[in-house]
Amino acid sequence: MLSCGFDFKLDDKQDFYCVEVKGMREKNGNFLLTQKEFEMARSLQERYCLFIVSNFKETPRADIFFNPLQHFTLKEQREEIIRFSYQGMFNAK
Repeated sequence: MLSCGFDFKLDDKQDFYCVEVKGMREKNGNFLLTQKEFEMARSLQERYCLFIVSNFKETPRADIFFNPLQHFTLKEQREEIIRFSYQGMFNAK
């Protein structure tokens, strides 16, 4: 799976916008941007928009933020990820 830093791209002959969608069960809450999403938002600025659908629990509400790094104070979080993989050996006969 390729990670491009956004969920989809809206494109016409003159302009384009990259859209990242986040959903929340409650009216208010936290959301996370991956490092790639953050970098794309920083790079694309007004061409990057964050589409937040909140309050799924009751009545969903949609909000859109162009250049989202100007709208939110983001705190960097670091975590170590341990990934397991399994190697097999194939012998052609």
